[in-house]
This record gives sequence, C-alpha cells and structure tokens, in this order.
Amino acid sequence: RAVAINSDGSVIASASTGLRRGTDSALHISCMPGLATRRILGMLSEIEKTIEVGNLTLQPQLLVAEALKGGADVELTYSEAVPAIPGVSAEIFASPRIIPVASPELLAGAGEIRSLADLTRLPLIHEKTARQWESWLTKAGMVEIPELRGIKLWQGNLSIEGARLGQGVALVSTLIAKPSMALGEIVEVIPSNVRLGDYYMMASDQTWKRPEVQKLRDWLRAVFGEE
Repeated sequence: RAVAINSDGSVIASASTGLRRGTDSALHISCMPGLATRRILGMLSEIEKTIEVGNLTLQPQLLVAEALKGGADVELTYSEAVPAIPGVSAEIFASPRIIPVASPELLAGAGEIRSLADLTRLPLIHEKTARQWESWLTKAGMVEIPELRGIKLWQGNLSIEGARLGQGVALVSTLIAKPSMALGEIVEVIPSNVRLGDYYMMASDQTWKRPEVQKLRDWLRAVFGEE
C-alpha cells in the first residue's frame, strides 16, 4: 500500500496500481483542511476497507459547486446552513459542539476563568472577522458583547494551531479538537453547549447514488455522529 502527495497537496492512498479515478474502485474526496489532516488522514486505510475502493484521493481543499460536480466525487464541509446547490445532494454526518480552547500554559497564567466576561478578556483568535466569536458568545448567553480584539488567522486549522502554541483562545469543533485534547495540547477554557453549524457530506445527485458513496456516508455517521 502506497501513499503519494499530489502537487496540489492532495493525498492519494492506493492499494493497487493501474487504477484511475472514474472507475468503480476509485473515489476522490475534497475536504476541509482541518478535518482532512486531523481526523480523516489517519483513517484512510479504514475508509478504503469499509467502502471497498482501491484508489482513494483525499484533497484538503474545498471546491466550488461547479468544481465539485466535475473535480471531485464527494466533498466534506462545515456549514451553518444547509447547502442548497442545484444538482448537489447534501446530508449531515456530525453536529458537534463548538468550544473555546487554549493551551494549558496560556491558561496557567490567566487566572481563574469563571464567566464569559472573563473569557473575552483573554487573547482571542479569530478567522477572518470577529463574527464567529460574536455568534458563539450570543448563543452562550452573553447579552452585551464587548469589542473583541485578537489576531486573525483566516482558517480554522491555523486557529487551532495558534491555540496549541499559546497564541490565544480559538473556537473549534469538538470533532476537530478531540486528538489535541486527548494529548493535553489544548483544553476547553469554559464549559459550554453551543452549536453553530453541522458537518455535511456533499456529492452530485448522480454520484450520490454510487454504493461506495453511500458506504462513506454511513461510515462518517458511525464514526463522527456522536462527537
């Protein structure tokens, strides 16, 4: 069994040679970078065995709707609303909590964090804007949200790395945070029960009917559905 990296960063896990995408024994998955690197990559062998394909491509990049129809068989994404794309089927496979995480070292010097107000006084890590933090704080019960400052890292995968390296508090899903939390690299800053969106599997209506795609959907639900 060989693993190869394409020039675009995608991973090809191949159990045999001579197989190309487009045959019944091949599947091309585009995926959010964080989900790809932190969870899916380490499970490629299990996925191949479960869905019975011999040539599996994992592309850590989300594609636009038209590219999805021709450039990948399946896309795994996160969205706060049901994706409504003509000709594309979408189904939820996980609805995890979104939690604030930080390194133990950062929290050790921050004093006791008992309230949302205490949380907002810590250095926060944003993606492109403060919108996600504002939405999270509102759902967590904060009425008056102060001006939120902090570094902007543009991407969720980079945000969790920033938190792990002590650069601030990041909002991440429990699904993505689980491996780093198990290693003690990051911890949940304050208890909460906030959900902002869901993880979806998407495919063109025609591709959705393929047996290996249905098996992948069932596997995703079984593995991540309770996280």
